[in-house]
Amino acid sequence: MAGGPLHELGILLKKIGFKRIKKFLQKLFHDQATQAPPTQQQQQQQPQQQYYQQPYPAPDTRWNQSQPLAPVPQPQQGQPPVSGAWSHGPPHIAAPPQQQHAAPASQLPTYPASSQAVAVPQPTPQELTNLADAVARLWELDANRLEPGRDFSLNLQNATKVYAQVDASPAPLFANVSPEILRRFPTYVLFMALLDNYHAQNGIAEKVTAEEIKEQNAFIEELLKTAPIQYCHRYLAAKALAPANLGEFKQLLKRIWFDLYKRQVANDSSAFEHTFVGEMKAEQGVVGFHNWIQFFLEERKRTVDYRGYILPRRRNGGGQSPEHSHVLSFQFSWHGEVKPVSTFFIGTSPEFEIALYTLIFLTGQEDNVVYIEDTEVNIKCHKFQSARGLRLGSCYPVSG
Repeated sequence: MAGGPLHELGILLKKIGFKRIKKFLQKLFHDQATQAPPTQQQQQQQPQQQYYQQPYPAPDTRWNQSQPLAPVPQPQQGQPPVSGAWSHGPPHIAAPPQQQHAAPASQLPTYPASSQAVAVPQPTPQELTNLADAVARLWELDANRLEPGRDFSLNLQNATKVYAQVDASPAPLFANVSPEILRRFPTYVLFMALLDNYHAQNGIAEKVTAEEIKEQNAFIEELLKTAPIQYCHRYLAAKALAPANLGEFKQLLKRIWFDLYKRQVANDSSAFEHTFVGEMKAEQGVVGFHNWIQFFLEERKRTVDYRGYILPRRRNGGGQSPEHSHVLSFQFSWHGEVKPVSTFFIGTSPEFEIALYTLIFLTGQEDNVVYIEDTEVNIKCHKFQSARGLRLGSCYPVSG
């Protein structure tokens, strides 16, 4: 048996050397492991690692629409999540393709259930090419809008001028308003919960708590149940300016409105704070602050002082009287600092204003002339570049 095969194999192994054989086997098994398919946990982690590196698109930057405009299917047990699912963050932002086609209505996402009996139409070709027509459609869809003269009264008192130095109207602007009317709609309630989350003074970094993040998420979730936001989503998706996937669109809304950025110091401001809550800036006084609900609540706390209205330009001499108008320009002071003129929508729902300003930010210019109840309104939109992409600085109506 000394000359058998096993004996010869033993002699061969001794010549090669056991260390070299061990090294060869380790390398062999390592290469096989690296070629193995990733586990479900690895597949879930990879898109999340990429998410915070993806800025939302600048206007006229089209989203990659390689996926159909359809609800994301739920993965079966044991299978990895479908690419593009809500937890994966926004899709890769590709360069504008040569040609893209909007998906048919049957492939649009299924939105959360809503208590509103409002049918949300598809944007028409005319609306897709004319922003003013799209804004008119948004106005029609605002079923939660409150009406001056019906739901509350405006005590306008006296007209004033932008350069006026005296208070022409000593009484509050809002009269006969029951706080209960603002609790009628969930979006109003959730919007008001967000207003006390910020420092009014610029230059103080905001610290966002876990509770405040829950409030932001609840507000956005409720927005998606409303007709204005659903129309806004369909409009932007049809123009390839927002993701068709509903979960990714929620993330986009959150990043546009609630991501913190720098005005004076890092993380001292956001689009939501500036536009809706207002800020105080050294040597400039009141900046931002373009929301009627915030104004009403601050007026009740006696931190804001209405100083008189400013007559707007009207289309063809028509339009509502100031007492019943949904667009009003006036002078006011906040915490003792005067803002010479500011134009507010009056009675409009939070979902209308979020939908309108999101639409303008992603499709419009700095100046965007539209007509609200025959009143010419210029929707101003201030944008700026940051290290993480284009940001919404502020958006508000200008009239008069």
